[in-house]
Amino acid sequence: MITFDIDKGTGKKKVPVPSEKAHAPALTEDMLKALGKVGLSIEAHFKGVPQDIEWAFSGGQLYILQTRRAKI
Repeated sequence: MITFDIDKGTGKKKVPVPSEKAHAPALTEDMLKALGKVGLSIEAHFKGVPQDIEWAFSGGQLYILQTRRAKI
């Protein structure tokens, strides 16, 4: 995985993924539910047109970064 490295000047370094994180889900069930609900709402807003949605969670809050028509 890539982590922040203040000492090297590059700001990042590669380190092995700890075993407790290697097989753990990245998102909780609540995060998945929130993401699904918002995704469906965004597609409904665009009258059912599938969307390519960029998103992030920070501090437990879901942020929609951008959305555009999905190329399918």
